[in-house]
Amino acid sequence: MGRHAALIMTLLHLGVLVIRAEAPVVTNKGPFTLKANVHPFATNKHFRVLGQYVPTNTIAFQEYGLEVALKKASELNRAWNLLIPEPIATHAVTRFGAYPRTNGVIIGLKLYERYALNFDQGKFERFADTVYYRGALIPQQNLPEPEFQAAILEKRNLAYSWTLTGKQMSDQEVLTMATNALAAVGFSPAAFNLKGPIIEQEEITIEEQTYKVPLWEIRWYERENRNANPVTMEISGVTGTIVRYFNLFEKPLPMPINYWELLGMKPPRFVDEEQEANQ
Repeated sequence: MGRHAALIMTLLHLGVLVIRAEAPVVTNKGPFTLKANVHPFATNKHFRVLGQYVPTNTIAFQEYGLEVALKKASELNRAWNLLIPEPIATHAVTRFGAYPRTNGVIIGLKLYERYALNFDQGKFERFADTVYYRGALIPQQNLPEPEFQAAILEKRNLAYSWTLTGKQMSDQEVLTMATNALAAVGFSPAAFNLKGPIIEQEEITIEEQTYKVPLWEIRWYERENRNANPVTMEISGVTGTIVRYFNLFEKPLPMPINYWELLGMKPPRFVDEEQEANQ
């Protein structure tokens, strides 16, 4: 065992370094209020036309988006046993925004400053447990050099701590869990002619010693292009849950018949605006 690993083991023994193998206690940071902000791209004519952004927003539209996002969070929590405290309601929300596009809503939701869900063009696209997914191991990139090196060490220590507390699984166990997770939300890679999946386990090297981190990425790819991954997932052996999910093939949500009424406007004539933008 290298000096770095030995130091961590000593800190664990002394109780200085505390490892939390289960979902940490989470508390809301304060009262949640809706804000009807306009998407930044909607204020630019060219971006607005090309991206089909709507240059307005209302509290009524925010309420619609929040209802959609909370419902999806509850569905995922039940389907994947994510350990998010129920009921999932406004008391759990720490970040939220909903923005209208002509082809559907954009939504960003974060629960307990940990669980993130994102929607685009009226489709649910991604979920992340931001405490235990791979992104938690990536240091902030724009730090000054001394701070950046300290952040690298901090993230490496975090990854190593996961090797001490997480469950190691075989590729077959990971595949079974991933397949069951997709089936639980009604998605079949075969229905979209996706190949794979490719399963990769995270690793870290400390003092020339390589450790397998109990974190797996599962990727389905299109035809023979193994780098085109429209569906990906991460599974943590620390939480025993799905900690990241991305799917470009999720079905669009049905737009409510009062979509434009929620925005206090009539459907805009984007054909005329496009012609204007090209002039």
